[in-house]
Parts: sequence; structure tokens; C-alpha cells
Amino acid sequence: MDYTDETVALNLSTAAGKLGQGSIDIYCWTRKRARRRGLFVCSFIYTMGILASISPALVIHLIVPPVWIIVGPWVSVRIIRAYAETREFKRGRGVCPACSAPLKFTGFKFSWPIPVTCRECQGALVALPADGDRRGIPSDSGT
Repeated sequence: MDYTDETVALNLSTAAGKLGQGSIDIYCWTRKRARRRGLFVCSFIYTMGILASISPALVIHLIVPPVWIIVGPWVSVRIIRAYAETREFKRGRGVCPACSAPLKFTGFKFSWPIPVTCRECQGALVALPADGDRRGIPSDSGT
């Protein structure tokens, strides 16, 4: 398998101190998966360069393909370095401790604690790992 998914149990807490439970899915990129993503992007750029060489416009025909031949591997290496051995949050779910409404949250930043807002009661919640294990993910406090 070239990627792994982890599920981490969460404690959701309100400012008043009420606690709820939840979980979050973490997508872990391996080097193999990052390399595959980089090579896919490089092959897409090469394909666009080949299609540009078919163009009847002289500037597009003579300038774009050589530039994209140079840019393709450079972008590929940048993608591999950016994604290799990284983790990203995918989605989370839980129960609001204030109103007991089900929560679904996505699109949060890559650090602990995770700020969450309940759609039912509009309460601000904070999500932290239930077992204290932060799994190598940076925190806002720098620890």
C-alpha cells in the first residue's frame, strides 16, 4: 500500500468546559505516493507541451514546448519534496457537547488544536486528541 489513513479519537470541548467525543481522519503521504503524484503532473505538463507543438502559431510552437520540457521535471521534484512523508487532515466528525448535534468538519488548518464551530448552536469548540498523542502534527504553541 502506498498510503495510509489513520483515525485519531478527539475530545471536543466548549469554553464552558463541556466535553464531547469525535474522530478525525489523517491522510499520510508516503514517498511512493508523492513520487507518483509528481510523475503524473510531469507527464501532464509534457502532454501539454506536445499539444502546444502542434499549434500553428509560431511563438507557441517554438517557445512553449522547450520551456515545458524544462519546467516539467522541476515541478515534479517540487511536488515530491512537498508531499513526501507529510500528513494532512481529511475530515472529522463528532457530537457537539453543548447541543448534542452531530458534527462534520473539513478544511481546517494543519495544527492542533482544531477550531470547530457547531452549525446548530453556533458554539465555538476546540478539538484535541483524546489520548494526548499529536502524531507529529505541529501545534500553534510550537511544541
